[in-house]
This record gives sequence, C-alpha cells and structure tokens, in this order.
Amino acid sequence: MGAHLGTAEQFGWFLKLNWIMASRESGVTAREFSDALPRFEEVVQMVNAGLSHSYFGLLSSNFNLVALIGEACEKLGLHEQALTFAAEAATNEDLNAGGTFLPTVKWRGYRTRGRCLSAMGKTVEAEAAFELALSNIEGFGFFFLETLCVWDLKVLVLDKSGR
Repeated sequence: MGAHLGTAEQFGWFLKLNWIMASRESGVTAREFSDALPRFEEVVQMVNAGLSHSYFGLLSSNFNLVALIGEACEKLGLHEQALTFAAEAATNEDLNAGGTFLPTVKWRGYRTRGRCLSAMGKTVEAEAAFELALSNIEGFGFFFLETLCVWDLKVLVLDKSGR
C-alpha cells in the first residue's frame, strides 16, 4: 500500500512542536526556530519516508505535522512562515504530497491563517479565513472547534472593527 505509521524524525518534530505549543516559555527563540524549520517539501519527505504517504497525514488531525508547524510559527510570531504551512494544511489534498482531506486539518489551517492575517492587520482577509475554517467543519458536530473559531473571529476581527 506504500504507507506507514510515522518516522522517528516526524515524531521528534511532533514532540518539539507540542512543547512549544504547550509551554509558556519554550526555551527557543523565534529566530532559532525559524533557522531550524524545515521547508514544506522537506516535511513531506520526512513524513512519507520514501513511501507514497503516511497514515498520520491521512487519519489524524492531531498528528498533522504541517498544521502543527503553522500553529507553532504563529505562536512565535513568525506569521509569514505560518501562512505558508497554514495554506498547505488548508488547501492541499494531494495525499502523496503532504495533503489531507480531513476537515479538522483544513479548519486548523484556515484558523491559523485567520489569526496570522489578523496579527498582520489584514482584517478583511482574516475574516474570510475564519469563515472558511467554519465552513470546513460545518455539519460535523465539532461544536468546540466552531466555538474557538467564532471566538477568534469575534475578538480578532469583529470587535476591532466595531461590529
């Protein structure tokens, strides 16, 4: 079938990224993180390990390395880099090239995009990204995810424009 569970390098990055996301003080500066950050193509090679795809990319939103890198970049203020990974998480459906069809991964990508665009002062684009995030999980019953996204939309876009 040409797929596997994951690679040691993938799990190493996964643990490091979750540390950044979970800790108040990650012990790494934005510059250090940016310098160590793999390009998207390198992430695909790492995750696929020479096979056609990885089961984690197909079956789990929580183990999607591309979405997690975008979120970690956003947390560290690396908005331009976050947008690159968020776009891949949100729109890439090529399973052999790091993509997925999971609505929750697409939601994560669009939500990260909205948060970054808002931080960059691009509120119109941010609003559109939050709306796309919501549309990707509509009808699945992911009420908590909807609440998080609506909260971001309210606080980061609507409140700032007086709506």
